[in-house]
Formats: sequence, C-alpha cells, structure tokens
Amino acid sequence: MGNEEKSRGKARQKADDAKSKAAGAKEQAEERDRKARLEADEQDQRARETFDRDYDA
Repeated sequence: MGNEEKSRGKARQKADDAKSKAAGAKEQAEERDRKARLEADEQDQRARETFDRDYDA
C-alpha cells in the first residue's frame, strides 16, 4: 500500500506542476496580448493625429 500511495502522490504532484506551468503560460500569453493591444492602440492614435494634422490643415 505504501507504494500505491507514493505513486498517487507523484501523479498528483505532476498534475499540480502541469497546472502551475499552464497557468504561468496563460499569464504570459495574456500579458503579450495586453501589450500588443496597447501598441496597436498607440499606433492607431498616432495615425489619427497624423491624418488630422495633414488633412485638416
């Protein structure tokens, strides 16, 4: 019985490690997405300002 419990413990640890790794990867992906959206918004704003400056004058 001791080996069975040990095996289950190892399996649980592997599962917990995988969940932790997946959560970290998800967090990184969300951060990259946030930065990309921010950069796109900044570029859009610069384009609007350029358009306004060039065509309103």
